[in-house]
Amino acid sequence: MRNSKLVVFDFDDCLVSTSAQIYVKATRKPLTSQQLANEFHGSEDELDFSDFRKDKLIEPIFPNKRMIRFIKTCIEFYGKDNVVILTARRNPNPIKQFLTMFKILKIRIYFVQRNDIPSNIQKKTIVQKLVKVGKYKYVDVYDDDQDNLDAISELHSKTLIIKTFKV
Repeated sequence: MRNSKLVVFDFDDCLVSTSAQIYVKATRKPLTSQQLANEFHGSEDELDFSDFRKDKLIEPIFPNKRMIRFIKTCIEFYGKDNVVILTARRNPNPIKQFLTMFKILKIRIYFVQRNDIPSNIQKKTIVQKLVKVGKYKYVDVYDDDQDNLDAISELHSKTLIIKTFKV
């Protein structure tokens, strides 16, 4: 049955890369998303994600064409209601602009909202709610952040099969 699967895509560094940076608050040291994932994985440093809160994508943008083709295939196969974007961005405008540019229309976008809860925990909670509402038995998650993938993997059970893919 096609609608028993939910497919979840991260936005930044999964569907698109930009020149937006993350800053270590104590030193104002700029980091790319990739540096954050590789060098600061599990770090306790406080980070500033203000570049990702802006109303437009910071250019230049680099679309991940392989993943764009793949999300379109998933939408075609599973239906637009069963494919979502789950992002740490809080501003929907840059994502909507990007999706419109690549003719990915009417897909649901979910955002982490709080500064006081780690984004990986918020993403896990959002997936858990989507599974409950949609009565999904299978979930595939595509993300560049191992902490996000590990947190969501914790939902795996006898009745819910979670597969995670690091992009």
